Amino acid sequence: MKKVSDETRENPYIVPALARGLRLLELISASPAGVLPGELGSAGIPPATLFRMLNTLSEFGCIRKDGDGRYRITGKLCQMAFQALDSTSLVSFAERPMRKLRDQIGETVLLGIIHGGHGVILHQEISRYPVKVVLEIGHNFPLHSAAPAKAIISHLAPEDQEELISQISFTRFTAKTITDAASFREELQKVRRDSAAFDCGEEDADIRCAAVPVFDRRKRVAAALWISGPASRLTDEKMRTAVPLLQTAAAEIFS
Repeated sequence: MKKVSDETRENPYIVPALARGLRLLELISASPAGVLPGELGSAGIPPATLFRMLNTLSEFGCIRKDGDGRYRITGKLCQMAFQALDSTSLVSFAERPMRKLRDQIGETVLLGIIHGGHGVILHQEISRYPVKVVLEIGHNFPLHSAAPAKAIISHLAPEDQEELISQISFTRFTAKTITDAASFREELQKVRRDSAAFDCGEEDADIRCAAVPVFDRRKRVAAALWISGPASRLTDEKMRTAVPLLQTAAAEIFS
């Protein structure tokens, strides 16, 4: 990307502040592990202006500041991109199989990808039960505890797996959370063998999930499809029974 000053000289109709903001988003998105304000010098933005721009982008939900002081891209930009796609988008392909699956199983059905070191929810078909799981589109979920993340990572090339594993902090959420890389690798081997992943209260003791990978027409993993519901209703037996239905729905997305 050209420097903002070069662009404004060449095109008088460019808004410099907006150009700097877009450049800032590019720099942050290029660092999945996040960046500190002091590492954004190449944006060519004065410190006081940089501080205001970071706060503005945070206020609008485009970036977030984590506990380590680093700024990271959120799922909002991904959500906006998918909303802008035409009828050939992944979400459009998935809507009908997801509704059918929701009606078969009864639980909320979700579709997501991995982006920026986190999982991102792209779409959901909400359960009709009075008590159900409902999440915001664009919501980020951790890689080590979420069934959809495990379903995707287990089918990536080894080098891509290791790159993602190196970004995981392995935060303990519950007594069932995987908290080290070695155990996570073992879990991925099991998921790849079974072509299904489960979250039996690894992030929230009251919520369970069952997930399968979604493959595109080139047989590459493109996303994950999963069901989520309260632990009182989504038993081990119900999750196992749901796996073939999940796999059928996943296969229909790109069929």
